[in-house]
Amino acid sequence: MAIVKMKRLRLLAMHTEREELLRRLQTLGCVEVDEPEIDLSDPDWSALARPDGAGLARARDESARLNGALVILDRYAPEKKSLFHPRPMIGTKELFDDEAYRAALDTADQVAEEERQLNTLRAERGRILSQQAALRPWAALDVPLELEGDRTLSVLFGTIPARADYAAMEGAVNASTELAQLTSAGADRELQYFVVVCHASAREAAAEAMRPFGFSQANLRGWTGTAQENLLRLADQISRLDLELGRVRADLTAMAPQREQLRRCADRAAQEIAKEEAKARLVDTADTFFLEGWAPTEDV
Repeated sequence: MAIVKMKRLRLLAMHTEREELLRRLQTLGCVEVDEPEIDLSDPDWSALARPDGAGLARARDESARLNGALVILDRYAPEKKSLFHPRPMIGTKELFDDEAYRAALDTADQVAEEERQLNTLRAERGRILSQQAALRPWAALDVPLELEGDRTLSVLFGTIPARADYAAMEGAVNASTELAQLTSAGADRELQYFVVVCHASAREAAAEAMRPFGFSQANLRGWTGTAQENLLRLADQISRLDLELGRVRADLTAMAPQREQLRRCADRAAQEIAKEEAKARLVDTADTFFLEGWAPTEDV
């Protein structure tokens, strides 16, 4: 590798020209900016300060938004291209087109918002599926789930393990009181489901008779109507959610043609980060700035 002779570069200029000068040096691509060897805690340099980091934070945020949108599009609208697909060539003017950059950021935010909607809809769909799973074992029971009884009548929705002897439990309840009736709702691999309707005075006796069989009272609070009625309502909600999910996915797919513009502006954001990182190595006075670095002798 050839050794390139370098020269020290020092630049003192007005604040008003800082952005344009940094951009021109960046375009030349031959200057490495150093931090000046100045102790800013020294009273002799009290008039100097580092530029604030707001520009760097903004550039990093914009880069994250643009690259995040590209990741989302790759997830929902994968690009079909050959392994050695060349990147298009663009000029400096096109790369640093502020209007196109702002439009790409708006597109990136829109893409992110569409994915947020998707995630919200998926979470809601998952919640409803969980509700369906909880209600399905009770579907054969033609009893309103909000039924709790009154001062004379008591209603208990309960479960016992699948391995427990339901008939034996029913016999135990009948032996403990004549004022209780069990109705089976069904069973799955883990539990058996049933409802107990009894006189209020027999509630404790019935519960005590069921306890040796692993009885547990089911929590069905918040539901009104039968399990089947609620399952039909939830199925309708799932259908509407699926339509909305399809619409949002279609909106994301429709943004696929914006991918190249997002890539181009992600490259611009990387350049903005590099410029702001270089700016962080400068020192400022109230009206001027000072840059120190290196440049190849042939490029001076």
